[in-house]
Amino acid sequence: MRTVFLLCCVFAASLRAQSPSGLFTLLHTKPFVAEVTSVSSSAGGFKLALRADDGAESSYEYRSSNPTREQQFVAQLKEHRRYAFPQCLMDFLGLDETVRLVRILPRTASLMPTAPSVPSGLMDLGREHPFRATVLDAGLGEKSCAMVLMGADSRLYLASGPYPSDVAPKVAERLKRGETYEFPAALEDVLLSEDQRAARARPKSAEIAVLGRYIGAWSGTVEGDATARVQMNCHWLADGTGIWRELHFAREGAEESPTVDIARILYHSGAKAYVSADPAAGGATALTSTWDEATRTFTSVLPAPESGQTRINTATFTTEARIDWKTVTRDASGKVMATKRGSYVRTARKVPPVKLPAAAPKVALESQPAGGNGSYTAMSSTTGMLSMVTAGQQKVVAPRALMEPVIDTDLFKMRELPPFRGRVTHLEFNADSIRATVERVDQRQVKIHHTRDADWDEAVKMAKRLRPGTMHEFPAALAEGYQPPAEGSVALPSTDAMRALSAFIGEWSMHWTAGPGRDRNDKITVNYFWSHDGTGLWREVHLPEGIRTGSGTGGAAQGDARPYVEASLTTYDPATQKYSETYSSSPKGDGSVDVEWDAKTQTYSLLMKAAPSAAGLQNRGMRRIVSPERIEFHTKTMTADGNVLSESGGYYRRIGP
Repeated sequence: MRTVFLLCCVFAASLRAQSPSGLFTLLHTKPFVAEVTSVSSSAGGFKLALRADDGAESSYEYRSSNPTREQQFVAQLKEHRRYAFPQCLMDFLGLDETVRLVRILPRTASLMPTAPSVPSGLMDLGREHPFRATVLDAGLGEKSCAMVLMGADSRLYLASGPYPSDVAPKVAERLKRGETYEFPAALEDVLLSEDQRAARARPKSAEIAVLGRYIGAWSGTVEGDATARVQMNCHWLADGTGIWRELHFAREGAEESPTVDIARILYHSGAKAYVSADPAAGGATALTSTWDEATRTFTSVLPAPESGQTRINTATFTTEARIDWKTVTRDASGKVMATKRGSYVRTARKVPPVKLPAAAPKVALESQPAGGNGSYTAMSSTTGMLSMVTAGQQKVVAPRALMEPVIDTDLFKMRELPPFRGRVTHLEFNADSIRATVERVDQRQVKIHHTRDADWDEAVKMAKRLRPGTMHEFPAALAEGYQPPAEGSVALPSTDAMRALSAFIGEWSMHWTAGPGRDRNDKITVNYFWSHDGTGLWREVHLPEGIRTGSGTGGAAQGDARPYVEASLTTYDPATQKYSETYSSSPKGDGSVDVEWDAKTQTYSLLMKAAPSAAGLQNRGMRRIVSPERIEFHTKTMTADGNVLSESGGYYRRIGP
């Protein structure tokens, strides 16, 4: 059994990790073990040489004064130590950064020729050989997906691209994050009901039914080796022709990654024996076993280390929940050379599901909570935070002040309000006054008035730009030189800064994977579209009334729930070369948020200006474009010393252009 050393877990501190040397592209390879034959690392770069157990060699080099995540990883490697790839990379990066890199880094086999790239399409999973894998992130879109899975042997799979058939979206919808499936069976039985799938998995003969004794989770020990820890998980094959057996061997307190041995055990009726082999091992010799019902013992012939020797293993079910095993090695004359013993104790009749950490990134970028009242802020589509809490005392802090449901304002002061969209429902010109009413998309109402004064002529000119029954953008509609868009025209971005954000454009459904929204079934949609002059990007989040008011559960369950819209406008200032996002529902001077856009990682981050009542708290968040069909979001509230008070996240899935 090969021994490999595991790199200490260091979770990713940045979502901007790249792979300038190509080292992180090993995330795409089949699992292999390699020795570090040479390594050097400094502030100016690194050099690394690896030699796999099968003799294949590869090297990586990076020279720059700019630190990278690869450089941090290499700095922890030790010469002449052996590491399991890609497991050690995953341990270093953490789950979410691993998923992100798997999606964006090129799939190449040239860096380690003995560890070729994996299949690329959803319906290709299992094409090479059958396997079991857990969905790390579904990455679903309406017309395509970018799903990341991890096999029982730690192999990573990226199933990405357009759906090739009508069945493919149904397959994708069935595959849930954190659930484990057998491939290609999951692609084949998606149209079956749960009962039909269960019937298909039932053992097909009495001989196969014997293997049911193994089904479940087992904890194993080795006699005379107190540090040995063995975990055995056994599952039925999806077609009921045998079982999967997954063995994980580790040593307590050692810097070793578990050695994984995976096999399918089938019954060969011609040989009247059980045959076990790893489907991924290609031409590896299968092991044969026989079953003795009287003694309840499986007897297996194992590979011998030297010619002429024999190794026989017996595994006896001394009870339904205990297996005692023994392996005896004999020389050519039949003399016993070595004997090893151990046992397994069943810990569960059904293997527990894989426990994944929260779907949100390990480190989020700076963020601003979206507008709304106190209850609504707790479920904001930007923050998703339950509440804001002071360190130590754990008291709920009052939210930011927000606009009243009815805003009464002078026509000229309208230009001081944060940007919003609204429909003019009433416009009245009198001899000495002007009155108008605007119904905003967020259900607020603006009552506009102006009384004759020195600026009367200008006021009349401004008011005449408004069209009753028409949706306008304010305060743009009141600006000098405003030209309303032609009827039927489609707004397009008019600057390079706006064009950079084009991937956001469209209609999206919003889904929570972490935080308070995870247990709700609210139907939430997010629309991104250009301002009429193309210099801004509108974002409107449509929610049930129950979320905004904090009453009821919201969503379709509330028949009388009225929709609510949270709106904001992102603009770019050429003078400062900075983006900002302004929330329509915030009072004057309180709703503008600085924004950073990282074109390389397609990440939109917001820098929150903390309210006085939330002094000492930090709010971090981001929206990241994962694919043309998916946007991920995440937020975190922390104290000044880094203690996380609340965290939430999820994704948008495209449902329209």
